[in-house]
Amino acid sequence: MKLRKSVARLNRTGFFEPMDVSNVQIVTNGSSNVADLRIRVRESKRGLWNISGPVGPVKLAGPFQGSIARRLPAWGSGIFELSTYYASFSLIGFPASLARFLPITTFHGFAPILSVQRPFIPGDGWRSGFTIAPQLGWQAMLISYGATQIGQRLTPLLLGDSKLTPELQVMVERPNGDGELLCEPPKPRLAKVRMGAAVLIQFVSAMPVM
Repeated sequence: MKLRKSVARLNRTGFFEPMDVSNVQIVTNGSSNVADLRIRVRESKRGLWNISGPVGPVKLAGPFQGSIARRLPAWGSGIFELSTYYASFSLIGFPASLARFLPITTFHGFAPILSVQRPFIPGDGWRSGFTIAPQLGWQAMLISYGATQIGQRLTPLLLGDSKLTPELQVMVERPNGDGELLCEPPKPRLAKVRMGAAVLIQFVSAMPVM
């Protein structure tokens, strides 16, 4: 289970192509009780783009938004490791009635925003999950940081370890021939409530802070 959690944490960083335990090789040592784990990873694409729009009223579901981002080259170490940061340019569109009340400059209802982001990294915790965008002001950046920290920490607790446990394959003897039965892992208590809460947290943390 610890190994599966480690693989899931690697996937959450977004720096590598999706992987599972089949990417792990266990090398045992006959003279000791220690084994080496070799995890085969493939770096994900350094660039990404996104276009999104509201499902419902803009005031509730957020504005139209398009963005392009690029992961910075490898340099530095620790919190200053540039390859853990994304530089992005976003263009956010607001209704004319709302644009004049925004604390940032807009052009015909569109607000261009340059930012540098460090996505949430499970191993770095509080030192990740923040966005630096001077156009938004420190209040908006602080709210975004807090929402990301809460969402990333509560979601795994709500979902539990059920998704990390594989189905159990059991051979069943039948009159017309043996068959295979897949037994799903037990679901956590109040599974539907916890799933709904996790989806709501992810939705709120992904909403634009403006």
